[in-house]
Amino acid sequence: MRLLIFSFEYPPRIYGGLGTYALETTKKYVEFGHRVCVVAPNPGGLAERDTWNGVEVLRPAMCDWAAGLPFFVTEEFRRWGDGLSYLGEVIGYNMLGANAVVTEGRKFDVVVGHDWLGAMGAAVAARQTKSPFVFHVHSTEGGRQEGAGSPSIRFMEVWGATVADRVVTVSHAMKDEVEGMGVPPEKVAVAWNGVDAAKYDPARFDGEMRERLRERYDVGAGETMVLFVGRLTKVKGVVPLARAVPIVLDRFPRAKFVFLGRGELEGQVRGILREAGVESRAAVRAEFVDERERILHYAACDLAVFPSFYEPFGIVSLEAMAMGKPVVVGAQGTSGFREQVVTEGPAMCGVHVNPRSPEDIAWGIGLLMEGDMERLGRNARQRVLADFTWDRIASKTLDIYEGVTGARAGDGGV
Repeated sequence: MRLLIFSFEYPPRIYGGLGTYALETTKKYVEFGHRVCVVAPNPGGLAERDTWNGVEVLRPAMCDWAAGLPFFVTEEFRRWGDGLSYLGEVIGYNMLGANAVVTEGRKFDVVVGHDWLGAMGAAVAARQTKSPFVFHVHSTEGGRQEGAGSPSIRFMEVWGATVADRVVTVSHAMKDEVEGMGVPPEKVAVAWNGVDAAKYDPARFDGEMRERLRERYDVGAGETMVLFVGRLTKVKGVVPLARAVPIVLDRFPRAKFVFLGRGELEGQVRGILREAGVESRAAVRAEFVDERERILHYAACDLAVFPSFYEPFGIVSLEAMAMGKPVVVGAQGTSGFREQVVTEGPAMCGVHVNPRSPEDIAWGIGLLMEGDMERLGRNARQRVLADFTWDRIASKTLDIYEGVTGARAGDGGV
């Protein structure tokens, strides 16, 4: 197939799960013999045409549109202030990207848009080239903002799902949320995210490398290192996790917590730990680390905890599981974690908890610490190898694309 994909994140610009998903799946599509063109933003200094892992990448050069936007955007957007530069980048990227591929007279079998950030350009390109449009929903504005957020962005999400021929979500939990927005169930398919199990492989890190990292955080022999990786923000559950630390230490005084990530709640997290008198047992490293160092943290820890309030999929838990670590995950509301983590039986690899309850988070951590963490970690990696490799995820997604192409071909659409 000839695939055109609008992704607001693509190398070298990757901020989170969307960029990782776009990078890994497109790489696999090319390996499987498909032709892929990705339209990505150009913040400046990047080539307008490039190739990554056999993927053609278009990055139209853009200027700052913020000064002109107040003439034709909603009152809500006018109130964004400095945020208008971001909106201008989104609009310019979509318009220039769609214009580039359409005016060149290119043909595609499927046009894909990831989230509201790529919906407009993908929808326009699909209509102009008479191609089916597949809209991927990785998260929603309402979910990210706990029912609030921008009404205009929420409208664009519903619009994208409405005009698309097919909607793809990252989990069944996300599918339920999208259907709750009024999208017909038969229109929504599920394709999980994945992880590179060769890159995230505990065999790549020897004991000396792990011990050096543990020493950095003053984790002694026989102590248990509990790791959190993610943004220090409300939706990731870092405040209840910080409040759970003294509860865990009351029962397991040889536990040591490591918070790895940046965010606006850094000061509050540090304050909670300080007031509880557990600063010496909880390190907060509020900085961005590269992927290799992040993987080394998974290798060095004994268990990982991710008590998110809202997590449509949650790739961090897969990363920890691939590294052979049991996990404690938030499992209320929209939670893809529930679909990853087996909580009972011979395949058990972690625990589901109420992410808003420090007591429940502490219970989950304690349950794993009392168990055979090495066996649970082996189960976790086997779970990843069975269901969450990028080969498997890419194949599932291509099946969805091929299904849409066949449907449109049957009615003369392609």
